[in-house]
Amino acid sequence: MSMTRQMALLIVSLLMLACGGVWLAHLGSLQSGLRAQLQQRNVEGAQTLATELARWQNDLNGQRRVLDAAVARGAIARVTLRARDGQVLVERRAPSPPQPPAPRWFADLLSLDVPAAQAPVGVASEPVAVVWLQTSRDWAVQALWQAAQRTAAWLGLLVGLGLALAAWRLRRWREPLAQMAVQARELQEGRFQFSPEPAESELRPVVQSMNTLVTRLADQFAAQSTQVNTLHRLAHADATTGLARRDAFLRRIGALTEAPECQGVTMLMLRLRNLGLLNEMVGHGTVDGFLGAVGDMLDDYPSRVNGALAGRLNGSDLAVVLPARGVVRDTAQALADTLSALAERSMPALEFSIGAVESVGPMALGDLLSACDNALAQAEWRTQGRSSGGPRGDVAVRLLGDAQAVEAAAQGTAGAGARGWRARITAALDSGRVSVAQYPVVNKAGRLLHYECPLRVQPEPDGPVLAAGEWLPWASRSALLPQLELAGLACVLDAIASDGQRRSMHLCESSIVQSGAVQAICAVLDNHSLSTPLLCLEIAESTWARAPAPLAALGASLRERGVAIGLEHAGLALPSRAFVQGIALSYVKIDSRFVRQANSDVTARDLAVALVRQARSLGALAIAEGVADPHEVQGLFALGFDGVTGPGVQLRA
Repeated sequence: MSMTRQMALLIVSLLMLACGGVWLAHLGSLQSGLRAQLQQRNVEGAQTLATELARWQNDLNGQRRVLDAAVARGAIARVTLRARDGQVLVERRAPSPPQPPAPRWFADLLSLDVPAAQAPVGVASEPVAVVWLQTSRDWAVQALWQAAQRTAAWLGLLVGLGLALAAWRLRRWREPLAQMAVQARELQEGRFQFSPEPAESELRPVVQSMNTLVTRLADQFAAQSTQVNTLHRLAHADATTGLARRDAFLRRIGALTEAPECQGVTMLMLRLRNLGLLNEMVGHGTVDGFLGAVGDMLDDYPSRVNGALAGRLNGSDLAVVLPARGVVRDTAQALADTLSALAERSMPALEFSIGAVESVGPMALGDLLSACDNALAQAEWRTQGRSSGGPRGDVAVRLLGDAQAVEAAAQGTAGAGARGWRARITAALDSGRVSVAQYPVVNKAGRLLHYECPLRVQPEPDGPVLAAGEWLPWASRSALLPQLELAGLACVLDAIASDGQRRSMHLCESSIVQSGAVQAICAVLDNHSLSTPLLCLEIAESTWARAPAPLAALGASLRERGVAIGLEHAGLALPSRAFVQGIALSYVKIDSRFVRQANSDVTARDLAVALVRQARSLGALAIAEGVADPHEVQGLFALGFDGVTGPGVQLRA
């Protein structure tokens, strides 16, 4: 029982006891007074009746008439005339009233019975008879009953006023207590909320302490964010150019290009061929300053294009990767023109080459780098033998695999391809050929935390079931992705209902931000209300950054239905997003690029530990995603991860 309910029960009990005591004391006082009045009436009535009977002391019939007349007047309940030897001469009783003056229980509870009074008939020294008189007590019982009712009514009114005042005051006390409870719960879930200081002096120090704790935790969170950003730079950034270092850069490219949902990338590799000669001509400091300017130029792509990457592969090679197709030629030429203009002003003797490639769909990192090296070698061969007074450079572009077909389609047949995919995906939706796969997420003991369920589509009735990388670009272009994810959500909920295992599913940004998206998701959840407590919906960190308002609405609706929320592909925006949104996270899945080599590289390990600590400060579990090597699993658990998932993770029987 809550403290306020206990206090309310105590107040009600005290009021009832006090009013009950007052009621009984008042009735007891009235009872004593009425009993005295009844006794006085008995004595006076007996004396008066004895005087009248004395006139008829030798006439028994006259005495009977006197007694009958006295009883008929209604003031006497019983009268008895006895001879000197105790023999009953005459006895009369008043008939019982048709309507009792008060309930029987009340009359029994507050009895007004008094002994009958006696008076001698005749001379007091030698009476001829004795009269015994018991007057009627009905009037006294009725008076006591009416007084009890009036007193109870007034006391009831006072109790009502007292309870209303107590309820108002308890409500005033409950508000700061409720605010403190909400603040503690929000703090437990990783949301920092300040409470106004209450007027009550007893509660004010507690609220002040809680607000101080929130301030310190917020400062600690900000310090952790700064630490994570610093570790990001140490683990990934090159000191001269400010771009990502080779190992971190290649990990991020591999995570991008080898993912099943990859739609293709554009990669440009820049080689500054005569850096050694330039160092001798103008000095290392000048060359380092020029490299910093080149780094700023390349870093402009990631700052402007979401998902773009820029890094330094070695002393003279730098690279840019764009998660887009159809821009390779224009981007390579723009990069060459910008670099030439930059070198004209500060490094006119620069020689450079640019190799650019474009791919379609997932591709192994080694194949992509090899193709880019070949394009770079072709560009270098073209520049050999050229002489010029300014910077010298050339560009070579290669289209990999189906990229040539895509380029041809873009020149005239793309509409038919897009229409064809739209028709196939629509047919799959109409025919129910949408399903989900499931991959385990396990804890340190090798036990299942939940299954993650990526979406699968079968475009043709007898064709293969395709992973996201093959149909996702066309579904996104056709605006069918939200419908596919709603169908996949229903599949996940049905799977939960069938085996009772916890499952998670990814929601893309378009399924959250479009009009009516939250209502559509809630409608599917309401149709499977028994399964929703075992469901978790995952949202990418990039979506967290770009769609705060729709996420807030979605988070409130999911919380009402008991659905957990997870953050996936995390590691870059985590310090500044989950804290701002105020959405309680069940877990945070750290992106694979921050997990790889965490067991072998000291800086990568420090970054992984900092990300785990930051996820824990949000009240969430830390899960490592994309774990490919089974030998890395135990090392990740040693770093503090609560769960792992990926191709190298196996569920123990």
